Formats: sequence, structure tokens, C-alpha cells
Amino acid sequence: MTDANGCHSVKPATIKLSVLTPLIDAGRDTVVLVNLPVQLNAKDPGNYGFVQYSWTPVTGLNNPSIANPVVIADRDIIYTVTAQTQNGCIGTDSISIKVYNRIDIYVPTAFTPNNDRKNDILKAIPVGIKDFKYLEIYNRWGQLVFRTRDASRGWDGKLNGLLQTGVVVWVAEGVDYNGQLVRRKGTTAIVQ
Repeated sequence: MTDANGCHSVKPATIKLSVLTPLIDAGRDTVVLVNLPVQLNAKDPGNYGFVQYSWTPVTGLNNPSIANPVVIADRDIIYTVTAQTQNGCIGTDSISIKVYNRIDIYVPTAFTPNNDRKNDILKAIPVGIKDFKYLEIYNRWGQLVFRTRDASRGWDGKLNGLLQTGVVVWVAEGVDYNGQLVRRKGTTAIVQ
């Protein structure tokens, strides 16, 4: 080894280097309306300086060689983005797109808030909705137990730290991409 002044080390040394794979973020899995254009957007969270992008498969993409292509999907599909830095380092990530045939706000009819990381959170799935207004959840006595204006947030089944049981009533509202109000309500069972 040589230091900044040109001095050489007197003893040999071993140094272990770890080369990290650059991270690219294809975005969160999403739902879309059949044949409605959606913008994908690969992000560079580590500021690696990606200079080349390649999305596969190319089906439905307007340009598979850019960070932010537009996709028009007619079926469920998983896209993988591969990005390369100027030095040739490569990062990959995938995004799953679920395609629905009609505008709606879907809410599951049951969920299991048992912390097994499967179906633990009750949340709305807006499809074709450009402005999600709210999701409200009421217990069997009509008490509001959860409210959000963010469709990515959901309810964990608890009120004041205690797990609720039985059936809850939900109301959700949004504005679709045509400007029409969409309001849905229903019930969901809490399965333990």
C-alpha cells in the first residue's frame, strides 16, 4: 500500500472489500384499470447514477429503455427493471401490476389481524380512482374505529390497543379518472 506521501507499507496486509450491488426501486406493487395508461418510475434511492434502463417484458410499454415508461396493461403482469451505472454495475427490481376490468373501490370481505404478515391489515384497493377521499371503518356498535385518506394505509383490527372481533362496516369514497364520485360500503369479517 502507498499513502498520500508516496510511502510504501513495510508489512504486507490483507484487506477485505465488499462490493455492494446498486439498488434500484421499481416502485410499489399496484393495481390498474384495464387499458388505462399508468406511469412506471424507477428510482435511484442510493444515488448510484444509473445511465441505462431496461424493462422486461416489453409488453404494453411505450419505451422499455427509460426510467419512467408508460404501461397500458390488459392482464396481470410483473415488470422487472434492470439499471446500469456508468461503471457497469447493475441493479434490478420488479413491480407487480394487477389489472381490474372496472372502476371500483375494493375492500376484502374478511381479514386476519394475527401478525402472520398475511392479510393482517384491512385497506381499500381503489381501481381507476384518481382522488381517493377516505376509508372509514365502524364496529358493530357504530363507533368509528379507523379513518384514513391514504389508500395505502389500513386498519390493524385494534381499537385502543385491543383486537376487535366479529364484523365491521366500512365506507369508502373517491373520484374516478372521469370525475365521477364512487362511493362503496360493505362489511368485513375479522377472522382470528
